[in-house]
Amino acid sequence: MDQQFSDPRNVESLAKAIAREVLRELVRSPGFEAIVEPIRHNGVFQVGPLTVDTLRYEATLHGEPLHLKPREFALLAFLARNPGRAFTREQILDLVWPDHVACAIDSERTVDVHVRRIRLKLGREAKQLVRTIMGVGYKLQAPEPLSWDRVQS
Repeated sequence: MDQQFSDPRNVESLAKAIAREVLRELVRSPGFEAIVEPIRHNGVFQVGPLTVDTLRYEATLHGEPLHLKPREFALLAFLARNPGRAFTREQILDLVWPDHVACAIDSERTVDVHVRRIRLKLGREAKQLVRTIMGVGYKLQAPEPLSWDRVQS
């Protein structure tokens, strides 16, 4: 913050200034589009055979419901809003669970655990949909269609 406060007892103006600065930084951050994106798509995102409806709080694979816990759903919905885009574990913690510090979720391994649980629920499709980007993190990507050449080899 660039502002100086002459009276340190003026907590209200300090709090407002901090809130404005946080909002300014949020709007500049690369994940901001992910926060406003559901409004533009009526909350429904399709990635290959996976559909995530953030308004109804439903996720389906080939039309079959996936029974996800709240944090699993939040992570899958976030990745579905940003298909093909890789996110680090730290970005996922900050953008998907901004309360992670208050909730004592302090390890980036928490992301790995939730991804593993999502993959278990996705079954055979998991490795094609939720991709690990070595040294970076994760991304959700539609499976590549099989070509005749790949089937023959």
